[in-house]
Amino acid sequence: MCFINTTIMGFELTDPVLWIILSCIFITVLAVILITVFAVKANRSKRAGKKAGKVKVKGGVRYSVDNTIQFGNAVNVSHSKGDFTVVKGKTYTARVGGALIPGQYTLLTTAHGENKFNIRIGRFLREYTHGDSIVLAEGETIVCTSHSVLLR
Repeated sequence: MCFINTTIMGFELTDPVLWIILSCIFITVLAVILITVFAVKANRSKRAGKKAGKVKVKGGVRYSVDNTIQFGNAVNVSHSKGDFTVVKGKTYTARVGGALIPGQYTLLTTAHGENKFNIRIGRFLREYTHGDSIVLAEGETIVCTSHSVLLR
């Protein structure tokens, strides 16, 4: 009399079909785990190197080049040449040849611990986060309503 069960789902333990099925299941589970691990690592590396650009001006329009704005979860802001500070409650207009020129800007928070802030561009008020990009057209106005913001 045999007390050990030698079948799994109707297959004998020595049956090659059972081992092929179990191998496929193992390989599939292993592949899913590896893909998940690589996806998480890739996402972390993207967040660690979030960049905002240095400034170059061509024909009165501003273009970005490169500067780090965030390390992990810590906000990194240092005022550099070409940056523009938008003071809370003050309206600025983008003009070619003016202090704030039209072009693409990266929004950087100046308030410690605050990653989200509200800005009115034109007639529309919207919530932005540290590192978001905006484009200001000629004659467009910008006002910070929550706290001052640095445009890079």
